Amino acid sequence: MSPSTVWSTLLMYGQGWTGWHGYTSPLGIVTVVCDLDAYWSGSDGGWMAMRGILEQSIDYWAYGTGGAGANTHQWRGRQVIPPGYNLTVMIEGDPIDVTISGYQLKAPP
Repeated sequence: MSPSTVWSTLLMYGQGWTGWHGYTSPLGIVTVVCDLDAYWSGSDGGWMAMRGILEQSIDYWAYGTGGAGANTHQWRGRQVIPPGYNLTVMIEGDPIDVTISGYQLKAPP
């Protein structure tokens, strides 16, 4: 087996997100989610949840609990998303900016 180079890739990103956002791992690709960065600046606050392939919570962030202001949130980990499965981000409240990155690997036969 020869070595190969693995590069990070941008999986999802958006500015002023609210509601539901999803990423589906492409057929033939295993996606490894490694990083989530979020930024909030507002007055009412809200919450954000990242959910895995079984709708289980991977990360949760309640923002703006102290009133108006700005805040950032980071999640670092490893979550495997098999081909055809989904990663979901749900946001309720003030809009936030979100960036999610990781790896896309060729699925085993």
